[in-house]
Amino acid sequence: MGLSKLIDESGLVDSREHVLDQVLLFQTPKQRTWFLVTEHQLFCILDDAKTRSSGRLIQWRMPLDSAGPVRARTSLKRGNAVVDIGVKRGWLYSRDLHPVETELEKRIRDLVAKGKRANL
Repeated sequence: MGLSKLIDESGLVDSREHVLDQVLLFQTPKQRTWFLVTEHQLFCILDDAKTRSSGRLIQWRMPLDSAGPVRARTSLKRGNAVVDIGVKRGWLYSRDLHPVETELEKRIRDLVAKGKRANL
């Protein structure tokens, strides 16, 4: 199933709300994580064997007005590359996909801004 279809059929959006764009945040051979934006919400999708079998690919969603601040950093505990967005903290991202923290932060801020612009 495509990511847009997953959101469209989740019951978490109304019929006028659609996925506008996405960012692949994290990728390994067994797991992938995306941020997707609609006109009103930011979604986090985590795809791996466990979330597929449980039907819980959508990890969280938040109103666009709550989707900040955005901060990419190295976690102190394990040295992992993580991103914080609003109250959602410590989401792993792949340095191979996003080698420059400030560019990832800008990409996520631009993603949120795209949703807000579509809602005007």
